[in-house]
Amino acid sequence: MWEKYGQHRRFQRIGKYQISNEKIDVNVENFMWLSTGNITIPWSRCSANCPRGWAKKILNISCCYNCSKCTEGTYSDSQDLNDCKKCPKGTWSLKGWDHCEPRQDTYLLWSDPHSITMTVATVLGILLLLVTLIIFVVYRDSPPMKRAEVRLSCVMMAGLAVSFGSVISFMGKPNVHLCRARQAMYAMGFTLCVSCILVKSYRIFLVFIPFGQITKRRLHKLYNPPLIIIVITTLQGLICLLWIIFDSPDIDDTPPSSDSMINIVQCTQGGTYIGFFIMLSYIALLAFICFFLAFKSRKVLHEFNETGYIIFSMLMYLFVWVCFIPVYINNKSERTVVQASAILVSSYGIIFCHFLPKCYEALWGSKMDTLERIFRRSQVIPCPNLHSDSVTETDVVNPELSISSQKSSRLSLSSTSTLLRRSETLSMVTVNSSALVSMPMYNEQSYAYPQSNRLGTKITRRHRSMSF
Repeated sequence: MWEKYGQHRRFQRIGKYQISNEKIDVNVENFMWLSTGNITIPWSRCSANCPRGWAKKILNISCCYNCSKCTEGTYSDSQDLNDCKKCPKGTWSLKGWDHCEPRQDTYLLWSDPHSITMTVATVLGILLLLVTLIIFVVYRDSPPMKRAEVRLSCVMMAGLAVSFGSVISFMGKPNVHLCRARQAMYAMGFTLCVSCILVKSYRIFLVFIPFGQITKRRLHKLYNPPLIIIVITTLQGLICLLWIIFDSPDIDDTPPSSDSMINIVQCTQGGTYIGFFIMLSYIALLAFICFFLAFKSRKVLHEFNETGYIIFSMLMYLFVWVCFIPVYINNKSERTVVQASAILVSSYGIIFCHFLPKCYEALWGSKMDTLERIFRRSQVIPCPNLHSDSVTETDVVNPELSISSQKSSRLSLSSTSTLLRRSETLSMVTVNSSALVSMPMYNEQSYAYPQSNRLGTKITRRHRSMSF
């Protein structure tokens, strides 16, 4: 090394290099270092050591480098490594880690708050359906239940029960069978329910919307509730079958983000999502048709307020699923919760709009008039010219709803019938339980309805004399 010698410098031998064993021996005892001015050994490195989780980044200057963190999926388990090591298969590491570990699978656990909330909501929904079914069966002869069509309502409850059951399959670790079952259950169950609502809307539409004779006859031929429900539900079944065959739901195998140690295990609705959106669009189309028919019949008498329930429930369904689509697409990690919540809201909308009001009317008494009185108040029957000295007018009021169905199961509503008898002498009109009162409908056909005197028959006799 250099050593000061007067005004000059000279070399001082402080060590030697042994070629045989490639070893350097340096004698630094009591040695004065020029850089520090004492015997303290100076730092002889131009770069600091790289800790674990870091690796060298060589600079242009020889022997000097910077330290950089290992990227995701790599690690360094010792100091001053030139390169980071890759994680073994099935493991992963985050940035700057000195080890790798397996990713944690996450899904909708039964103990999660979302799962508990949806399970409670599902159980309550099914219990509501069960209580509603009991009320409908017990009070099936009451006017509110007759207007609600008990058998049709029971089919609706069955469809909603299947729809609620599909929510349970969203909890727990998914597999390919659960992925297919949950979508098929919801599609078939809710389609069955909406098809029954469509039958109700179509019935009200036929009864209260005036048409010509030919159009009326054609529309009546289309009114066949069992056939309508079977055809609509079968079409949805075909959509689900083709969806499962050509683009089946499966487990999502998309790798998680590189900066995440969580692997989200969830179902994917096929590779293209075409079948999923066709299924939803089909139900949305049925809901829109129900809304349209009910909206066209919205000006019916206030007593026929079922149109309002149909309009509100279908608007709720359409609003929920229009909001669902963008949230479902943009929020990948919460898709399971989003769809299950949408199913619950839609199902509860049907319960609160269609079933609970009828249960309230049946349990606490309906203040609505019977159909006979409703029609009597709203319908004017022209009276023929009178040519006799005295006329007897007999009004027969049947307090019960008279419903008759032909071979095509078409529904007809009977209003108060007024019997006019012209004779020279007054005569009493007697009506027994087997008598029939007929009223001409607007399609020039006459429908006969049995008069029941179970609740009593009121006969009013009025005399009127005219002079010429």
